[in-house]
Amino acid sequence: AQLVKPKAPLLQFSAGQGVGLAVHGRETPFDVTVVGRASGSGQVVALGASSIFATKKVWGAPSGLAGLPPLQSVFVRADGVRVAVGGLGTIVRSTDGGSFKKETTPSNLILHGVWSAPTGPFFAVGAGGTLLRDGPAGWKIAPSNVLPGVNWRAIAGYDDGVALAAGGKQVALWYLNKWTTVNQITGLQPSGAPFSAIACYTKGPKRMVLLGRHPVVQQITLDPAKPPHLNC
Repeated sequence: AQLVKPKAPLLQFSAGQGVGLAVHGRETPFDVTVVGRASGSGQVVALGASSIFATKKVWGAPSGLAGLPPLQSVFVRADGVRVAVGGLGTIVRSTDGGSFKKETTPSNLILHGVWSAPTGPFFAVGAGGTLLRDGPAGWKIAPSNVLPGVNWRAIAGYDDGVALAAGGKQVALWYLNKWTTVNQITGLQPSGAPFSAIACYTKGPKRMVLLGRHPVVQQITLDPAKPPHLNC
């Protein structure tokens, strides 16, 4: 397994099925298939067929995952709700830490990323321009004016609910209940490999963004004096 952590909050994790995950120098015995993050804690979260693991804590053996398409990402919200996403638009949720239930979604395309602010809602992003949002009526296509067809590979955000998605050569911003294409962020290099990872964190009053595109990680600072969309 590989962890990209350029002296900042967790950015990207990758693991192959059937391999262990080394976290803080300790090897886990689990059959890891998906790795991700826990809200507000900076913990590594690993989801496998036999266990759920968060840094140095084992939550137990999950049920409800058998026979699903390969999962791609998992996120644990501050209230302990766990959501994982993957192939064919698959979304599964656990509220008790042990059993996952599949949810109905409006997409059958692969989902690459999932994220939530500490109080929700969950967002999922994926291939074919898929941008989904969870709500009282279930998963829906989120309002947006972004370019269609982008292969969104990752999503991250801040505790106040502002979120950023990255994929292809595009970055999108969730603000004021709508996804908007980020045309320009100061310091963002427009050329290079497709974006594959993103992380958001705060440093004092500043909003920091880490964008991963092989083989580099780029750090961006959003102007704290401006609303998020005015940095774009």
